[in-house]
Amino acid sequence: MSEGDFAAAVDRLRAGEAAANVLDERFIETFAIAGTAEDALAQARRYRDAGASELVLTFVGSQPEADMAYLARAVENG
Repeated sequence: MSEGDFAAAVDRLRAGEAAANVLDERFIETFAIAGTAEDALAQARRYRDAGASELVLTFVGSQPEADMAYLARAVENG
């Protein structure tokens, strides 16, 4: 994603356009960790390999505790 694409999206959001209409898969790929536990761990490794030393994880959905446990099991087994 280019800096121009990012700036254009920010402008649209500031203008009041709904995030669902502005933020596409490129934003998820660039700024989020999403998918299965294995996908999430692979994405976290890419951040580590790029130099990140800490990540902040936010779990969304109706059962965040279950999702946290799911990811923890994958970490323990991986």
